[in-house]
Order: sequence, then C-alpha cells, then structure tokens
Amino acid sequence: QDRGVPLPPLQALSPRAEESLSQRSLESLHRQVKAKDAKIAKQSDRLKVLSEMLEQRDKQLEELASSRRDREQLQQRVREMEEDMSRSPQRLRLHAEHERRLIEQEVKAEGSEQKMHELEDALRREQRETEALRQELAGLRGHVATSGTSTGALREENAR
Repeated sequence: QDRGVPLPPLQALSPRAEESLSQRSLESLHRQVKAKDAKIAKQSDRLKVLSEMLEQRDKQLEELASSRRDREQLQQRVREMEEDMSRSPQRLRLHAEHERRLIEQEVKAEGSEQKMHELEDALRREQRETEALRQELAGLRGHVATSGTSTGALREENAR
C-alpha cells in the first residue's frame, strides 16, 4: 500500500564488483555443499547406528520368541508329566492286574502241561497193554489152531 514511493533505479555493477559478487556466491555455494555433505554424512552415520540397533533388536526378538517356544514346550512336558503322575495309581493297578492274570495263565499252562504228560503216559501204557494183549491173542490163536489139530488127532486115535 506504500506504492506511492518509487524505488530507485537499479544501477549496473562494475565488472570487478560483479566478479567479487560471483566469487562470494561461489564460496557461499561451496560452504553450503560442505554443510550438506557433513549433514548427509552425519545422517548416514545415524542411519548406520540405527540399522545396527534394529538388527540387534531383531536378534533379540528372535531369541525371545525361541525362549517363549522353549518355555511353552517345557510347560507342556510338565503338564504331561503331572498328568502321567496322576494316572500312576491307575497304571499300577492295571499293571498289577495284568501281572496277576499272567501268573494265573502260567499256572494254568503248567497244570495243562502236567495233565498232558499224564495223558501221554497213560496212552503209552494202554498202547503197551494193547500190544501185549494182541501178542497174547495171536499166541492163543496159534495155540488153539495147534490144539485143534491135536484134538482132531486125539479123536481119531480115540476112535481107533
């Protein structure tokens, strides 16, 4: 709103002043580039440190997850062992019952085996007795056959 005051006209700079101004601008730009390089280097260092910290954090997270898995597995094993221990009296009873049945079966098997031996012995005796009776019968038949011939001869002689 102060347009009423005109600005003074621009004066052309002398070549020497222009060169000096260019030199200063160039130096200023070099300083700005150096400052930016320093800032970039500093940020790169910070990023590198942060990246290393993130890598370390990732390792720690993996170790934590592994530890949690191990803990869960151990808790599961503890639960299973506690469950097994609570079933132990039942298992002992079942084991004792199975043992008792096995002993009963062994006693039965021994009794059956003894009975089988007794029956085998009785069979052998009967077979021997049967064989002796067969031989005696064969002997008697032979004797009867010879006696029959002798009896017939005696009758003939008696009849004469």
